[in-house]
Amino acid sequence: MRISRTMDWQMCRAATRRTQSFGVANDLVRRVLVAGFALSLGGVAMTAQAAQCYADPVLAYEAMIAERVQAQKVAARININTATAAQFATLQGVGVKTAEEIVLYREMFGEFARIEDLMKVRGVGKATLEKNRARLAVLD
Repeated sequence: MRISRTMDWQMCRAATRRTQSFGVANDLVRRVLVAGFALSLGGVAMTAQAAQCYADPVLAYEAMIAERVQAQKVAARININTATAAQFATLQGVGVKTAEEIVLYREMFGEFARIEDLMKVRGVGKATLEKNRARLAVLD
C-alpha cells in the first residue's frame, strides 16, 4: 500500500496537536499515535521510522522511503555460496535456467571466492552482475 506524503505529514501533525491538547507527555504519545497509524495501514513501519515527525512533508516521505529501502536491502542479501536456485531466480536478469546453472556450477567447481566469479557461469554477464551487486554477498 502506498501512503501519500500529505497523509503521513497530516497524521504526524494531528498526533502532535492531540497530545498538546490533552497535556500529556508530547513526545511519547506522538510516537505511539504515529506508530499505531503506520501499523494500522498494514505498511512496513519500524518504531524509529514512525517516531520522527518532520516539519516538511517531503523530508518525512524521503526519510520513510530511505529507511524502507535500506531495510529491504539488508533483508534481501543473498549468500552466493549457500543460495538455492529459487533465491538466485529473484535477481534481476536471472531466470530459472540461469539460476539452476549457477547452483550446478557451484556444485561442480566449489564455492565462489568473489562475487565476480559468478560471471564464469554461462548466462551471467557483467551487466547482470552490476544490477545485482548490492544484493549479493560471499560468506563462508
